[in-house]
Amino acid sequence: MFQMVVGHSDEVDAAEAVTSVVAQCTESLDGATPSAGLLFARGSDFEELASGFAEAYPGVDIIGSTSLGEMSSILGYMEDSVTLALFVSDSVDITAGLGTELSVDPKAAVERAVEEARGKTDREPRLCITTPSVARRPRNLLADLRAELGDGVTVLGGGATPMTMAGGAVAGRQFCNGQVVEDAVPVLLFSGPLIFSFGLGAGWRPVGKPGRVTKATPGVVYEIDDEPAVAFYERYLGAGVRPTSANPLAVFEDDSGDFYLRVAFARDKEPGALTVRDGLPEDARVQLTVAVTEEIFDGARSAFQRAVKAYPEGSDPEAVLLFSCAIRKYLLGTRTGQEFDMAHTEFGETVPICGFYSLGEIAPLESGTPTRLHNATMVAVLLGTE
Repeated sequence: MFQMVVGHSDEVDAAEAVTSVVAQCTESLDGATPSAGLLFARGSDFEELASGFAEAYPGVDIIGSTSLGEMSSILGYMEDSVTLALFVSDSVDITAGLGTELSVDPKAAVERAVEEARGKTDREPRLCITTPSVARRPRNLLADLRAELGDGVTVLGGGATPMTMAGGAVAGRQFCNGQVVEDAVPVLLFSGPLIFSFGLGAGWRPVGKPGRVTKATPGVVYEIDDEPAVAFYERYLGAGVRPTSANPLAVFEDDSGDFYLRVAFARDKEPGALTVRDGLPEDARVQLTVAVTEEIFDGARSAFQRAVKAYPEGSDPEAVLLFSCAIRKYLLGTRTGQEFDMAHTEFGETVPICGFYSLGEIAPLESGTPTRLHNATMVAVLLGTE
C-alpha cells in the first residue's frame, strides 16, 4: 500500500498556515499514520513552519526547501504559499537524512545525508528525492550522490530557490525534521517495493551550428570553439548582446540527440567568459536554443506523457511530484499556472499532486543514466507500489 496526501495553504501567518495544512492532511489521512513528507514554502516564517510541522508529526521525516511557486491538487498553482505532501506505506520505508556545509565538502555532506537515511531502514533504496542548495555550485554533488547510493538508485528533485542575496551569492533554505538550514543537502530515500517513473521536457529547441567547449572550470566556461565563450552567443544574437535565461544552452555529452539545458550569464569580472551553474565538461557539444510560450507548454506536456508511458503497464500511480524551473515561471508570467492545469488534466483529478518551482531540476535524461542538473525543465515523478 502507498498513499500520498497533500495540504496547501496561502495563509500569510505561519502558525495559521500550519494549522490549515495539518487539518487538510488529517482529513485525507483518515486515521493513517504518515512516515515521511515533502515541504515547499515561500513568504512565511520558515522556522515556525518547520517546527510547527515537526510538532504536529513527531517522528515523521520531513524534508523540503524554499520555492518560487508551489503546486498541489488542493489549491493548484500558488505563490507565497505552503504545501506539504505526506506519504503513507506499509511496505515502503521512507527515510530522511541531512548533510550540511555542502559547499565546503560536498562528498562529506552527501555521505552524512545518505548514511543517516539508510540507517533507518533495512530495505534497499530505489529512489532518492533531494532538494539541495545549488546556488554555490557544489562540485560533483550529483556524482557524489550516485556514488554513495549506487547505480540502482535514481536521484530526482530540485534545487532550493533563492531567498536572499548575500555577497553576490544566491541563498535558499533547506528543511529537514524541524531544522531550517542553508548550504545543505537533504535526502528522502524510498526503500522497498516502490514503483515509480519519471519524465522530463523543456520545449526549447537547438538552433544554429553546434560548438565545442574548449576551456572550462567548475561553474565557468571560458572558451567555445577556442574563442571567448560569449562570442558563441554573439554569433546569433548580435555583438554586445548578453546571454539571458530565454536562450539556454543545449548540452550534448555524447553523439546522441539527447541534451540537457544550462543557462549561461556573462561574467563582468572576466569579459568573454560565462557563468554556468554546475559547470560544463570540456569537449561537451553545445547549441543555442529558442522557444516560444506554446513550445514551453509542449515541453511540460511531454514530461507528463513520458512519465505515464514509463510507468509499469497494468499499474496506476498513487501520487505525482512535480519539479519545474524558476526560469519557466519567469518566462510564462501570468500563464504559469497552466503548467499545473495541464498536469491535472494529464494525470486525472483523483491523483494527489505536489511540487514546486526550483533553482535547477535534478533527473537523469533517461532511466539508468547519470543524473544531471537541468535548467528551464519540467520533471514529473509518478509513485506507487507493486
